[in-house]
Amino acid sequence: MRAIPNYVYATQNPITIQMLGAPGAYELRYVSMDKTIVHRRPITVTEAPLTLTAQDSVLAGSLFPVNWQGPDADYDNIRIGRLCCTNPMRDSSCESSVIAGLHEQTHISRLQDQELARIQ
Repeated sequence: MRAIPNYVYATQNPITIQMLGAPGAYELRYVSMDKTIVHRRPITVTEAPLTLTAQDSVLAGSLFPVNWQGPDADYDNIRIGRLCCTNPMRDSSCESSVIAGLHEQTHISRLQDQELARIQ
């Protein structure tokens, strides 16, 4: 997993910084060159809205549209996984994914076994 830096240098005003992915209470910190915190301010991270919308049934091997809403962070992707895990949010070993707009299939030999798992 790629580490997201939780700081940017104050070289312009305003700056843009990427918020951490986990909801909760945080603080913004202005840190001087000698690593002294000279100012701080609380900030709350809220849950990003997440949705996946697709047909309920799709022909095996066909391409189909999926509408999504999410944080759109670097390396986010849409995947198809067999509904076989006890944790429905965990990846399965049989999956297909769409990364950066390119269709990438993994385990092609098992394509006929893929099922669209509708997340509710």
